[in-house]
Amino acid sequence: MNNNLINVDYLKQVYYKSLLPLDKINEFLAIFENKYADDATKILISIMNIAIASTLLDNFENQEDKKQFLRLCQDDYHNPKILDFLIDKFPDSQQNILESIERSLLSAKKFIVES
Repeated sequence: MNNNLINVDYLKQVYYKSLLPLDKINEFLAIFENKYADDATKILISIMNIAIASTLLDNFENQEDKKQFLRLCQDDYHNPKILDFLIDKFPDSQQNILESIERSLLSAKKFIVES
């Protein structure tokens, strides 16, 4: 599959970049004309950020962990140490992130196809 539709500069801005399914993202971007791929990528990343943050915040056991996660995100959102923090706090965090990414892609694709 041609990965030329993915502007990796946008993907580098998130701490969960190592978990991103590039083939599925590229498949999603293929729905759009090439000139809209950048905008679609930015929007998709925003959707994923919200979905992932919401899912993760629901899974923290205490307020202090939530606050620490939000502080880490606020300070340096692309820092991979955020993922380390999450894995340390709850081992299923990677699976939660992956599921959120998958749901975001499916929802975005469904919305676009039905519009």
